[in-house]
Amino acid sequence: MILTCRGPLARSNMLQVSGEILRRAGHRAAAAAPRPAITNWFLNRQHQLYSTESNVAVNNNDSAVPEPAPVSSAKEEMTPLVKHLHDMIKFSGPLSVAQYMRQALTNPLGGYYMQQQVFGARGDFVTSPEISQMFGELVGVWFMTNWMKLGTPNNVQLVELGPGRGTLMADMLRALRSFAAFQGVKYRVVFVEASPRLRNEQMATIVCDTGRIVAKEHRNQFDTLEHVKFADGLEVHWVENIVDIEHDDHTMLVAHEFFDALPVYKFKHVDGEWREIMVDVDESAESSHHFRYVLAPQKTNAVGTLIDATGRYNDLPEGATVEVSPESTGYMQRIGDLLTKTGGAALVVDYGNDHPAAASLRAIRDHQFTDLFSTPGQADLSVDVDFSLLKWALEKHDGVRAHGPTTQRHFLASLGIYDRMQALVQAAGADVAAQRVVRSAFNRLVSAKEMGTVYKCLAVTDARYDGVPVGFERADFPSLPASETMQR
Repeated sequence: MILTCRGPLARSNMLQVSGEILRRAGHRAAAAAPRPAITNWFLNRQHQLYSTESNVAVNNNDSAVPEPAPVSSAKEEMTPLVKHLHDMIKFSGPLSVAQYMRQALTNPLGGYYMQQQVFGARGDFVTSPEISQMFGELVGVWFMTNWMKLGTPNNVQLVELGPGRGTLMADMLRALRSFAAFQGVKYRVVFVEASPRLRNEQMATIVCDTGRIVAKEHRNQFDTLEHVKFADGLEVHWVENIVDIEHDDHTMLVAHEFFDALPVYKFKHVDGEWREIMVDVDESAESSHHFRYVLAPQKTNAVGTLIDATGRYNDLPEGATVEVSPESTGYMQRIGDLLTKTGGAALVVDYGNDHPAAASLRAIRDHQFTDLFSTPGQADLSVDVDFSLLKWALEKHDGVRAHGPTTQRHFLASLGIYDRMQALVQAAGADVAAQRVVRSAFNRLVSAKEMGTVYKCLAVTDARYDGVPVGFERADFPSLPASETMQR
């Protein structure tokens, strides 16, 4: 593995404490990755997310999604993963959309997350931590405020679900270490990550800021990384599932762009009842793809469990479509269990809305949208997160409370990102190009025309938490000068 750490500017001007929330000042001009071509798509389609207009197949001859761009009628290559999916369907019938997503993302025969370099500018999707470390450090400041509000416990575990390359956690650690009050705390990092390759990338990212490794543990025939101890005392643990977390330390948990990758089931309200949208083989000469959407001819178990039993979708009219993620509710309930057990706070940051999505599932390759059924395993799949479902999962959980969602713009503005941006510009001195990079990164994170309102933040606190977390006190936006938010 080639280890590439942040440049000198990234490691200088460490976070300081200032302002009414906590005293703070910023420190690096992070090179913003090339702007993905998908941002405007998010903004232009918000009005469609809960549309009752039918855009889903009602028989096996229609498409279940808006018409894709014209393609050649010659069938795409039958890759090992495509053949595996094809054989599964031929043997046992159409797959649920959730099954298709899971196979396309994680199957060892060629699932997307089994590939190399899926995160960052060279991957298919650029996330907020990859744009600027301002994001991760302000998340660290947010957890610092909650740690103080909960009585400054001495033992802390920093948990991240789906940590990618570990960039967000590295920036959070840098922020937390800058506070004198936190320097005497015994804390550990817990990454919830199944991929052996990504575990190694996460370790390499933490090494850049933490330094020499003094102990390392692996397990199983794949030599999977399980535990690392650094010379400064920091311990990093890896688990495959949140239920595998064994420690009872005060928990600070973050899930950034985690829920958008969890599989969804798709349903359509037809003739007074709900029917499941599924994935079948496509052997027609008109399409180059090997798969297509079809409508189940009768009620499936998923309809009974996810639609009828919950009662959440009773008011949706004829023709409505909806996506439901049972794995999301399961993870939220486990987050609630963990916070009830250990105390602490959790932060969920993702793109989505406070209501169900109708048809948000999409495939992204090379920062561009592609057909969902084109070469499965070679594109990232994601959905808009239904934050109302995440909150619903906690309604019967007496040990925790949910706050929000609020917009990423509001959240970061509440934590002082404008002041941070100004400090970074000042630190750039006479370097106009560096100043432009700082402003561009700031703009992408908070502008309503970029990620500022498409991305939402949801907080979860244990029942002992008094009041409302920073960034979730009110619905309106803190002031951000328009002249700054739109500058490049």
